[in-house]
Amino acid sequence: MIQTIPIQTNSPYDVTIGQDILERAYEIARPLSKFQTVLIVSDDNVAPLYLEQVKRSFPAHIQIHTFIIPHGEQSKNAQNLLKLMDLCAENSMTRSDLMIALGGGVVGDLTGFAASIYLRGIPYLQIPTSLLAQVDSSVGGKTAIDISAGKNLVGTFYQPAAVLCDTKVLSTLPDEVFHDGVAEIIKYGCIYDEALFEEIPKIWEPEHLLSIIKRCIEIKAEVVCQDELDKGLRMILNFGHTIGHAVEKYYHYKTYTHGQGVAIGMAFLTAISERAGLTKQGTTLRLLKLIQQFGLPVTCNLSNQDLMEICALDKKNIGGGLNLILLSEIGHAFVHRVTNDELEQLLSLREPELPENVELLPTHLRGEVTIPPSKSILHRALICASLSKGSSTIHHVVFSEDIRATMECMKQFGASFEVHDDAITVHGVESVPQKASFSCQESGSTLRFLIPIASAFGIDAFFTGKNRLVTRPLDLYESALSSHGVTVQYAGQLPFAVKGQLCSGVYQIKGNVSSQFITGLLFALPLLPEESIIEVLPPFESKSYVKITLQVLKQFGIEVFAEGDRYRIPGGQQYKPCDFSVESDFSQAAFFLVADALGASVTLRQFDLRSIQGDRAVLDVLQKAGCRIICREGALTCKPAQLTAFEIDGSDIPDLVPILCVLACFCKGTSRIKQVKRLRIKESDRIASTMELIQKMGGYAHYDEENDCLTVEGEKQLHGAEIQSYNDHRIAMCAAVAAAVAEGVTSIKNAACVKKSYPAFFHDYRNLGGICHGFHLE
Repeated sequence: MIQTIPIQTNSPYDVTIGQDILERAYEIARPLSKFQTVLIVSDDNVAPLYLEQVKRSFPAHIQIHTFIIPHGEQSKNAQNLLKLMDLCAENSMTRSDLMIALGGGVVGDLTGFAASIYLRGIPYLQIPTSLLAQVDSSVGGKTAIDISAGKNLVGTFYQPAAVLCDTKVLSTLPDEVFHDGVAEIIKYGCIYDEALFEEIPKIWEPEHLLSIIKRCIEIKAEVVCQDELDKGLRMILNFGHTIGHAVEKYYHYKTYTHGQGVAIGMAFLTAISERAGLTKQGTTLRLLKLIQQFGLPVTCNLSNQDLMEICALDKKNIGGGLNLILLSEIGHAFVHRVTNDELEQLLSLREPELPENVELLPTHLRGEVTIPPSKSILHRALICASLSKGSSTIHHVVFSEDIRATMECMKQFGASFEVHDDAITVHGVESVPQKASFSCQESGSTLRFLIPIASAFGIDAFFTGKNRLVTRPLDLYESALSSHGVTVQYAGQLPFAVKGQLCSGVYQIKGNVSSQFITGLLFALPLLPEESIIEVLPPFESKSYVKITLQVLKQFGIEVFAEGDRYRIPGGQQYKPCDFSVESDFSQAAFFLVADALGASVTLRQFDLRSIQGDRAVLDVLQKAGCRIICREGALTCKPAQLTAFEIDGSDIPDLVPILCVLACFCKGTSRIKQVKRLRIKESDRIASTMELIQKMGGYAHYDEENDCLTVEGEKQLHGAEIQSYNDHRIAMCAAVAAAVAEGVTSIKNAACVKKSYPAFFHDYRNLGGICHGFHLE
């Protein structure tokens, strides 16, 4: 069915919409003028597909010339404009002859500008071949080229003589190009028509595609006919474009397409205006949900200073003020004029990289992510490097709160650090203080690793921490150090004070409390003059973490002889500096691997299956649950299958237990994780907080205290809920993974706690398509 929409501007014209109507190009063009010569402008993508079909529609006596440009925004320049006009002159084109724009927005803008200034104006026919051009740039008469200072800064208002929209050509568009157009359609729904906004998810159905395109053109016509020269109402059509153009320009029109830029701009400004109280609460989340259904980006990585500088050159910057287009709610937009100072104040309201609280909607996570370095390995490498005489360089470093805590404490010993992007040079301790205070923040590793080291140096040391770390047990050190020459002051919680010189000898350590106590002694005992022995009393849990310690110690020149659960440590050793690279963290990878098992399409970069990290066991559990693990050239993925229940021992992998419980919710049958009682003394009571998360989201989890077993019933459809993270980074990340496959909105309180181990988690989550929006508690 062919439909015609009249555009009642000062120079009226019709937009003809239909399927498979390119052969009608001459029929539509014939009434426009008494042309004898036609110049068709296209690009190297579109011309091979449709140029001949358009040319065949014209009779033989019409002279047809072509001008083909490379596809892409970079072709919308003054050089091509001059070449195009030279071609017009070479072929003696007159004011009655015709130009045709056969292509997307770039071709349409360039052709329209040339038509508007050649002989002070000749008619041109728009035949838009992209969704974006059909719904937006082909209608309204804006023409332009780009210059080095910015996009569309040189141009005219010049209406086409007619527009021909053939929806059949859209079937050949790559998804990315089609989605570019969807971004503009979302814009129309946001600024003018909530019903259109709600219809957009149905765009893949042919009848809805045609009606959506028609409605967008109608909206454009209604707006343009009231304000043809863009001095009032028409400004609302620029919703998302101010920031979008800034993003495009910043990346030299190579990283983001126009539609992607507009999507970023809409999400960015709506989040700010909602935080400023200018937009109805909940609007941002609705917008994010729709944008990310089409794989469009929503994160603006430009600094406020970059945005200010680029926006200063925006066309909407008039008389020292900038006209921002904001939403009062979906379907209603308004012009908000701001001075530079007011713009700076608005930008200060942008959502922080790590919001304190977040709301999330279900989404399909997809893409690639580089997981942070293993926090366990990095802690150990920083300590060994600090104890070395000389300088070491450690590569692949992320500065989580726990890592910063270790660095600050090692400075108290006398080490110093130089940071270079994701590497750090460590200058080892030359001399140690006689007395020092160590603030370990919330890092259990920092606290338990460093207490014996301070004692080995004979430092009068005072250890403090905060939150749950204050009450995490240190009884093992109280007894072990007291019996080896150290005076300990400890009242069952921090502070923990040591004084005196640690002595060599035999240390008997319980193996079922925390392997961190064993690691701390392994760091310290090589510094003593005589040989020492560590005997680990059964059961020995988390032994894999001790293996990591031994591996790192070896790279820094320290010998330890493992004899079953007994470790012989020669005395009088010296740490030696080295160049060290930290492998990616399997405990953090577990969150996105489980997301893959639940239907996501995430590839994790820089992984080595030969790793001795204990949390590499997540791969074994996923395979036991029915998944297929693929690792090629360091790229790790998990392919889902029919998930089945599993039974495992959690004593060696306590950090994996919460996310494996989320996995178990979707496995057929009853999953059981045994030997988990140590989770009671983590950043939260992880048995309680994990069960609460699952139960609030509609799942079933139970803990059998007598048998020390967590049970999760599978095949439950989870729903959104309000989740309290209890300041536990792993609970917050578990909730985010569950939210991606749950029905409805999930909110996570104190989500910023992920900075303890994975500061960029929500940044990565968003970049993978996660619908995540920060909010303030009333």
